[in-house]
Amino acid sequence: MSKIREKTTATLLIAIFILSIFAVLMPVSAAEPTTYYVATTGNNDVNDGSEGFPWLTIQYAINNVDIGDIIIVHSGTYAEDLVIDESIELMAALGDTVTIKGVIKTEIALFPLAEANIEILADDVKIHGFTIESPDVLTDEYSSGMVLTGTNIEIYDNYFVSIGGGSCIVIQAYSSNVMPLSDISGLNIHHNEFSGTPTEGYDGVYVNPTLVGTDYVTISDNDFIGIIHQSIITERSYTKILDNTMISDQVNTIYGNGIGVYQFGGGTQSDVLVSGNLIKGSGPGLGFNRGIFTGVGTQTQTNIVITGNTVEGNNYGVLVRNTPLEVTVNYNDILNNVMNVENTASGTLDATHNWWGTADPVQIEAKISGLVTYDPWLSDEYGEGGPVSMDPLGLSGTARFPTVSLTIDGTGDFPDVITGIPTPAMDILVTNTGEITVDITTMVIEDIKFYTDYLRIAFIDGGASVLPAGMLIEGLYGTGYETSGGDFTYLWLSLEVPLGYEIGIYTGTLFFIAEAVTEIS
Repeated sequence: MSKIREKTTATLLIAIFILSIFAVLMPVSAAEPTTYYVATTGNNDVNDGSEGFPWLTIQYAINNVDIGDIIIVHSGTYAEDLVIDESIELMAALGDTVTIKGVIKTEIALFPLAEANIEILADDVKIHGFTIESPDVLTDEYSSGMVLTGTNIEIYDNYFVSIGGGSCIVIQAYSSNVMPLSDISGLNIHHNEFSGTPTEGYDGVYVNPTLVGTDYVTISDNDFIGIIHQSIITERSYTKILDNTMISDQVNTIYGNGIGVYQFGGGTQSDVLVSGNLIKGSGPGLGFNRGIFTGVGTQTQTNIVITGNTVEGNNYGVLVRNTPLEVTVNYNDILNNVMNVENTASGTLDATHNWWGTADPVQIEAKISGLVTYDPWLSDEYGEGGPVSMDPLGLSGTARFPTVSLTIDGTGDFPDVITGIPTPAMDILVTNTGEITVDITTMVIEDIKFYTDYLRIAFIDGGASVLPAGMLIEGLYGTGYETSGGDFTYLWLSLEVPLGYEIGIYTGTLFFIAEAVTEIS
């Protein structure tokens, strides 16, 4: 009996042990987020935050939800400053007009003290769908707006309004000087509208320097109008400023920056992309004192790329004040500024392949100051940062891109990655059917670098996009009709071009570079 009992006990222990292992190894499913509601008819004392029994204030809701939960706010104006200290989603109810009105403001003598109207102190926070108003600042006051630290924060589809006689900062990141471990990697501010007419102007987005985190901050597809002190400033490395529109009502000789890339405290700053932005005034004599401004003092900058922008009607179009060898200004429309480009530092700035509003070299040179290489220049406008169609052979009109040689007889090869400065994405459409009205027997594609997050090659036959049998497209991320990779990824491809096909080369939102290596024969 004892042996049977011992065996039974051992079997039971083994079973418990195995179940324990399964309990450890089995994945634990994440709890589904709960949605809570806020309304001006709500009650914080007796309601539970459900749709039928909403809470009264947004801050009460924030204090009583869990990580990952969603707070939906219904119509009305909520005059309260907020502190968000855990990962939540805060959104306006669909179709409702919801205003969050800031309360606290600060005496100008205390600047740059940040007393937040909305403070974010957590990762993975989302805020969208609101009208967010500043306090009514007086002449000797300013408001600090939204002040944040945390990774993968997303601010989108909001309407920010700055009000009063003083100055307003709308969105700013905590600096490492204040929070040494502040990390805003993955911050994404997009598709917002900024406006306001405070006497001293407003600062739209100010990204203070952070020492932690190397993932990119992205500020894209936002609109800025009104009296603008500064639209977007980054003192941080690893920043993308893409496809924003900035139209200022300020007199262009008054201090103001469309986009600033600099770090007041010196140090180093690298890997900043400014592309596809429209920076101009709303009328004659209006605009920014400096459309795009890079570098201050003794700071060191590397890989600052300014490309695909339209900068028009400002005092300075582009002003470079530090390490010009590491700043590139290519494929922009820079025109009708009092001074289109000025480099005040030693070293030569590369500002080639831009449209200056004229093809007259005398007029171009008159609006360029300092050590600047601006030849060759474009003979027509490049466009407001978006993809454009063009003839890379330069056979119809004047080419606005380095010549690319192509095959007519059916073979093409471009396997080598080359070095160069990235330029904006564009559509390249080349007819490979003998319709080109010059005597071409053989041309070769080679030494083309793609610098993009997405690439597609289309072969077009009679208007239909096809992939011919046996057609091979090889890229860094494998073989196939479409190749995609991460941001700032070099791709190389090798392909054969069948006779009688058109070749459409399309990239994503970043860059394409081509350099000619053979003459047309």
